[in-house]
Amino acid sequence: MFHGLRVRVLDDALEDPRSTSELLKVTDESANGAYRLRHHFRSWAGPFDLMAELRVESKALRCRVWLENEPAAKPWFKVYLQQVALGAWNEKARRVYGGVGNVLEDPQPFTMSFDGHNLASSYVGFEFPAGSIVEAVDTPPDRLSVDPSRSIYALDVPLTQTITLIPAANVWEGVKIWRDLDTRKASAGVPQLAGRFVFDIWGGRYGESAQLLKKAFQYGLTNSAVVWHNWQRWGYDYRLPDVYPPNPSTARSTNSGNWSMSASRTACSSHRTTTTSICIPTPKASATRASSSPPKANRRRHGFTTRAWRRATARGPINCVRWWSAT
Repeated sequence: MFHGLRVRVLDDALEDPRSTSELLKVTDESANGAYRLRHHFRSWAGPFDLMAELRVESKALRCRVWLENEPAAKPWFKVYLQQVALGAWNEKARRVYGGVGNVLEDPQPFTMSFDGHNLASSYVGFEFPAGSIVEAVDTPPDRLSVDPSRSIYALDVPLTQTITLIPAANVWEGVKIWRDLDTRKASAGVPQLAGRFVFDIWGGRYGESAQLLKKAFQYGLTNSAVVWHNWQRWGYDYRLPDVYPPNPSTARSTNSGNWSMSASRTACSSHRTTTTSICIPTPKASATRASSSPPKANRRRHGFTTRAWRRATARGPINCVRWWSAT
């Protein structure tokens, strides 16, 4: 079992006896099968109520945490839940499952930040001597925190939150239960990309990479997606206008970027691939729209008709990401 919650509001850890936010009283408001407590706090910014509710649903324990009666928001100031995390467990975990295929046995203290390269999911698993627990949250967490000396094993997550705890004989069974309980829907693009091997390319040149891709396809990596970063003329994180021609540093010469990019596309298409241009409208003002499109020749070379380009830019300048997917 875990002991309470760790909550941060106004840069203050509310569970800390030294907290500048004073706990005045706790009111039991349990009803309809839910155990609900209202924690009345007084702070330098004004009073607020920390709400916590426990409810058993299906094969999981749901812990919902939110604020009520907080001070009114002001410019550049808002009282909100900066962190919600489980308190200490009564046992030390033998294994921690968190991140992409990452399992840690008898871990030392660490934190794992949430991004595509580290934590990359909103659920983790803990294997204790008495059984396993899968912890899931309904918004992206900030990090996974582990400190065996304090028996801390928890996701740190901000804002109004529902933490789901699933006890199971092992984490694999717990994850299956979470799969059935999780009602969030994947975006429309997930079925197209799910299960593909991803070539996440951050360097090199188009010509040499085209040859390497051909070799990879010959080894059977045909169900793949190729994502090429920093392809724009002016480099990574730059947007229109003038992203075309492609970044010359990835080509053999400053004038061969288009040709080299086409060579990479041909390498994919010759192995049953498709080429797609993904354009994401940005909410920028349309004052620069007239100068936001590349020359007509380049638009056509990269798959845009004049009419399609006008539709894509109808709401302002756009960012374009070039990718190829092997099918």
